[in-house]
Amino acid sequence: MHGKDTPWFHLRLLPLSCWCFCLPAMLLTGCTSVALRTAQDAYREGKVDDARAKIAAYARKQQVGNNRVIAHLELGNILRGCQDYAASNEAYLVADQAVEEFDGQPEFQISKEGLAALSNLNALPYRGFNYDRIMLSTYRALNYLQLGDLAAARVELRRAYERQRDAVARNAKRIEKMQAAVQEVEASPDAAQQTVYDTGKAQQDEKFKASIESQYGDLDGFAAYADYVNPFGELVQGLYFAAAGVDGNDHERARVSLRRLKGMVPENPYVGQDLDLAEQVAEGKPYPPMTYVIFATGTAPKRGQIRIDIPLFLLTKVDYVGVNFPRLIMNGDYLASLGVEAGGQSLQTVVVTDMDGVIAREFKNELPIVITKTLISAGTKALIAYGLKDATKDKGLAGIATRIGTTAYQALANQADLRTWATLPKQFQYARLPNPADGKLVISASGQAPVSCTVDPAAVNVIWVRSINAQSPLITSQFILKGRVQCP
Repeated sequence: MHGKDTPWFHLRLLPLSCWCFCLPAMLLTGCTSVALRTAQDAYREGKVDDARAKIAAYARKQQVGNNRVIAHLELGNILRGCQDYAASNEAYLVADQAVEEFDGQPEFQISKEGLAALSNLNALPYRGFNYDRIMLSTYRALNYLQLGDLAAARVELRRAYERQRDAVARNAKRIEKMQAAVQEVEASPDAAQQTVYDTGKAQQDEKFKASIESQYGDLDGFAAYADYVNPFGELVQGLYFAAAGVDGNDHERARVSLRRLKGMVPENPYVGQDLDLAEQVAEGKPYPPMTYVIFATGTAPKRGQIRIDIPLFLLTKVDYVGVNFPRLIMNGDYLASLGVEAGGQSLQTVVVTDMDGVIAREFKNELPIVITKTLISAGTKALIAYGLKDATKDKGLAGIATRIGTTAYQALANQADLRTWATLPKQFQYARLPNPADGKLVISASGQAPVSCTVDPAAVNVIWVRSINAQSPLITSQFILKGRVQCP
C-alpha cells in the first residue's frame, strides 16, 4: 500500500479487502496490550508469584516482538524483587539490547508507521522512555552490587549517567524529525488536494487546544526536577563512588553527583550529610562505617485513556470525532515512609525521588510527539472511514456493510498507547545512620510487621526495602560494597 517514497501518514482510501489485514492487526495489538496489563495489575495487587509467571510467559513470546523492551523491563524488575539478581540482569540485558536495536532504526519507518496509522500506536515498537533507560542501567548496577561485582556495577552506573546526559538532545532530535516529516508532507502536492490530514491546522483549532490544556494542565504540578534527571540515579552514583571509589577521580565524581542531588532535593537532610561526607572523602579522609536504608514504595503511574474531539475539516465545515489520548493515573496505595530503629536512634526515611514527577515531566515533554502521532493515526482512520461511507452510500447492502465495518474499525483502532513500565516504584526514599555497635536494626511501617536486620558494624551497608502497596509485606535484601549480608 505504501511505496518507499510515500509518506507514512499519507491518506489512501482502502479497498474492502484491506480490512482483512487491518482488523487482525488491531486485534493482535489489543490482545498484546491486555496480556501485558494483566501481569502488571497482578504485581500492583502484590501477587508477585502470579505476576512473575504471567510476565515470564509474555516475555517468552516477545523475544523478537515490538514489545520486547517493556516485557523484559517488567520481567527484570519482578525477578529483582524475588532476589534472583542474575536472571534479572539477563532480562534487563534483553531489554537493553532491544533499546539499542530500535535506536539504530529510524523512528518513523514507513511500513510500521503506516500500520499504526491504520490500526493504533500500539503497533509501533516500545523503545523505552528516557527514565526507562536510566533506571534500567541503575537497576543493573544495583543487581551487580548485590552479586558483589563492583566492576560491572561501575560500568552500568556510567551508562546511567551517559543516558541521563544525552536525554535532552535525544528528545529534541526526535521532535525535530517529527516536525520535519510533517512539514515535508504538508508542503507536498497531495496536501493541496486535501488527501493528507492537516495536523498543524488541527492543533490550532480552539476547541482542540482548550481540551488539551484542560486534560494535561495538571502536569505542571508535579516535582520539578531538571529535564530527564533522576535524583535516585545521582544518589546511587554518589554513594558508590564515595564509598567504593578507588582514586581521587572517583571521589570527585561522588562529590559532583551529590552536589547535583542537593540542588534537586534541598529539603532532604540526609543528602546534605552525604555531601559533607563526600567532601571529606575527596580531601583524603576514609569513608566511615555506615548503614543506608533505601526504600522503594508503591508503584509508578499507570496509563488510562481520555477522549478528546479532533477536527476533521471535511467539505469546508468542521466535523469532530472523538479520539482516545493517553493520560497518567497516579497510584495512591503506598506506604508513606519507613521507621528505622538502631542503637537507641529512631529515624524516618525521606523522599529522594518522586517517580510520579520524573514520569510526569517526561510525559509532558513527549506530548508534542504523542499528539502528532495520535492526530495522524486517528485523522487518517476517520478520513478513510468517511471516504468509504461516502463512496458506498448508494450501494444497498454493500453500503450498509461498509458503514458497519468502518464503525467497528474505528472503535477497535481508536486505542491510546498505554504501555508503561508499571513495576517501577512511586517514590524512592532513604535514611542513613552510623552503624550500631551491635549491628542490629529494626525496620517498621504502619500496618506492617517489623523486620529485624543485622549489618556488619565495620562496613558500609545498604538495606533495600521494597513495598508494592500498603497491604503487602515488606521485601528486604542487603549488600555491602565488598560482599553481601542477608536479613534473617
